[in-house]
Amino acid sequence: MKSLYKVGIAILAIILLASCGGPNKIEPESIKISGDLGDYLKIVDGEYEISEDGILSLRIKATNPCYCWGNEVPVLSIAFVDDKGTPVSSAIEFKTTSEGKDKLKSLMEGGKGEAVISFEHNPNELFILGDYSKVKKFIVSSKMEQPDEESESSNYSEGSNTENISEESTNSEDWDAVLQSYEDYIDQYVKFLKKAKNGDMSAMSEYTDMMDKATDLSEKLQNASENLTSEQMVRFTRLQEKLVKAAADM
Repeated sequence: MKSLYKVGIAILAIILLASCGGPNKIEPESIKISGDLGDYLKIVDGEYEISEDGILSLRIKATNPCYCWGNEVPVLSIAFVDDKGTPVSSAIEFKTTSEGKDKLKSLMEGGKGEAVISFEHNPNELFILGDYSKVKKFIVSSKMEQPDEESESSNYSEGSNTENISEESTNSEDWDAVLQSYEDYIDQYVKFLKKAKNGDMSAMSEYTDMMDKATDLSEKLQNASENLTSEQMVRFTRLQEKLVKAAADM
């Protein structure tokens, strides 16, 4: 279910960014990285861009070798600011991806060279709810963290007994309701996009309601079953295609 959730939210991000605007090119407020890893890493100066699915990739350069971890992992966080350096509260913070953490460790152990490190928004928050239109620059901070409990317990979760799997599953009727809510939201959102594209100011008054509904939808998707029937999968795929077409038409 998590993969379906990410796909659905990523496509919703595409059409919201198209309607409300996001940053084109952004640059670092400073090439310095604050926090625990500031003596070992810095940002390569230049312009960067957030992808439509909410990924920001930065070139990071090692300045000194570091073997400064036991069980901890290096984590970089990105905060967004406007052209005056004021934090943009509506832009959700980004953090290093799991793959990015591994790249950071290798880079720091070598103590030289560069690597492209990917960042993503907090998966517990909807990227589509972030407003990045005012973002001009970004600030990178760092710290050493204990490994994610979710990552540590992944093997256990995969080997959990059928009773636990059953408890996490919801029935087909729940999925049908979730998919219907998803379709209703898409229909409403397409109308919203058309209004926004045509300069209809009433679209602005609907924006908050659309965000609230998106939050509610994300919670439903997160709690839905990982087991879709073939019929439900066909319906979900059709809804994704509908979103792609709507985004292309805009």
